[in-house]
Amino acid sequence: MSIDLNLQQKHLTEQQQIQRLMMLPQMQQAIHLLQLPALELQPLIEAHLALNPVIDLNQEEDSDDQLESLEEENNEEEEKDNSEEKEILFDEKDFEILNRLDQDFKDTFSDEESYIKRRTNDEDRYQSYLEQSIPTKETLAEHLKAQAVEIFDNPLDIEITETIIGYLDQNGFLSSSPLEIASLHNYNEEKVKTILSKLQTFDPYGIGASNLQESLLIQLKCREKQNTLAAKLIENHYFDLLNNKIPNIQKQLHCSREEIENAINKDIASLTLHPGTMYSQTISQTIIPDITIKEDGDKLTIQINDDFLPPLRINKKYLQMMKEKDLAPETKHFIDHHISSAKWLVKNILQRNDTLFRIAEYIIKHQQNFLTQPDGQLSPMTMKMVAEAIDLHESTIARAVANKHVDCLRGIIPLRNFFSNSYKTQEGQVISAKTVLNRVRDIIMNEDHSKPISDADISDILKKQGVNCARRTVAKYRTELKLGNTQQRRKY
Repeated sequence: MSIDLNLQQKHLTEQQQIQRLMMLPQMQQAIHLLQLPALELQPLIEAHLALNPVIDLNQEEDSDDQLESLEEENNEEEEKDNSEEKEILFDEKDFEILNRLDQDFKDTFSDEESYIKRRTNDEDRYQSYLEQSIPTKETLAEHLKAQAVEIFDNPLDIEITETIIGYLDQNGFLSSSPLEIASLHNYNEEKVKTILSKLQTFDPYGIGASNLQESLLIQLKCREKQNTLAAKLIENHYFDLLNNKIPNIQKQLHCSREEIENAINKDIASLTLHPGTMYSQTISQTIIPDITIKEDGDKLTIQINDDFLPPLRINKKYLQMMKEKDLAPETKHFIDHHISSAKWLVKNILQRNDTLFRIAEYIIKHQQNFLTQPDGQLSPMTMKMVAEAIDLHESTIARAVANKHVDCLRGIIPLRNFFSNSYKTQEGQVISAKTVLNRVRDIIMNEDHSKPISDADISDILKKQGVNCARRTVAKYRTELKLGNTQQRRKY
């Protein structure tokens, strides 16, 4: 068989058109700012203040005109081509320019209140002392390691204990087996098991268990209740207990329902499901609403919360420097670039606030009954409806409502909660999915707990009320409400 070498050596040249979406840094910044909640927007702006030397804190303007003032002060500068503008980047040459500016215009900037002076060594030490003196919460690992040092004398025992502690999750459970830990760290498996047994007696009780069932048993043992009915229930009838199958347990243990309920309410209910969480470093953050809707007479008014934003302006000294004829070209380019970056930052913040305002306007029109009446119901409203009404893309609406909250007459509500699909009743009335979910909750709350209503029966009740809601949908809503099934809800 012969091979045509000419075919192998032939090079084909083709021109191909490929359409790509090139997202400018300014657009990336706009999208990023849009999806940030108020609490996260403030540190981002403060970071820009630290990076961009031409942005200054405005101590004179009223807070309502803070952002607008920065844009007005830049009208003296010529508009630049958007495609040539870049993100704020610093290299060694930029720092050299800043250093030269600091030396050449030291007297000029020292007149400004915003000029930052260098701290002395004593001031630095005092600042370091203040920062280090802030108390921090003890972690679970630190709490357990402190006990290990007190209990064990052998350095190897302490080492193994600290290794096991490193495998605990935030709930205090151990997902890795003693064999796995011993193999990975070249320990004796029996030694690891012995140390683990000792670790499981540490405070808080229940630490080091492989699952919740074992953790509950450890807690009872540490409280010297290992021979009680509660321990038998957890050890031998755990899954019947989870599914509330009390009659099955009664038959097997030959005890009364009152004895079982007493063991559950007195001993089991006092146990901790997640023993390690009390030492969790998770910090609960205060919610700062992005939008405030208030009632002003017969009207609802909207206010975008931007009081937390630092007041911004362009440092006028830089603008004066730009007019000097003998200013070095690289210095002029440096200042001009950062003025442009400052303008884009303000423009994108204003655009974010305007988008939130327009969404809030739509909410007021379509959810006025919910906002003004204590028992008002949400009307069906999707992101697609809002996007079409205010002429924005649906993905933009999704980013805008993410992690945002609204302060209204009904309290502080996640902005995302105003959006839901719709159901149409037999009478032709359109109601929201959240209204149906609330109906499911009300039906379950008012049921006879000795004879709980099944999901199919709840679906039939809703149909009698004119709402066609399938059994699977009822089960989904019940799960969202964190309510058990009929067997788990039953009270004997």
